[in-house]
Amino acid sequence: HLMYNSSLYHLRLKDKQKLRKFYGTISEKAFKNLYRQNDIKGFISSLERRLDSIIYRIHFASTPFSARQKIYHGFFLVNKRKIKKKGYKLKPGDIITISSLKFHRIIYKELKGSLKPYKHLMLTPNYLEVNYKKLYCVLVNIPSLNEVFYTIPLSLPLVKEFYR
Repeated sequence: HLMYNSSLYHLRLKDKQKLRKFYGTISEKAFKNLYRQNDIKGFISSLERRLDSIIYRIHFASTPFSARQKIYHGFFLVNKRKIKKKGYKLKPGDIITISSLKFHRIIYKELKGSLKPYKHLMLTPNYLEVNYKKLYCVLVNIPSLNEVFYTIPLSLPLVKEFYR
């Protein structure tokens, strides 16, 4: 019985860590607080609406860490305001644009490389509308659980059980 509990705990912990890592290793404290404030649907929705998550999802950065760095350096505007907070939560209708021509060139160059055939490509979710020519993005709606996909195998019910 003890062996079963420890292996189940291990599975829950592993999936929680995979999820946390997918979002760029958000601190355990922030991750846990975000979970405690929401049900699993609201938790995932909150993670997906973070500025760093969206920048990564739309390929304006090749990794969650690169997204955070670009945000910190002021690459992006949300509704024409410079945002330097990686965890800034977007609302439906919010528009992300590039803050300067210099940054526009950097993003465009990286984007061309990431969209080449045979490169690992994560599809853009339906709740985001992206214009890759003009380099802007609109959060169309709050993402539902079935609209969120992961490039790694993980079980959200196990993550939910981990925090019980």
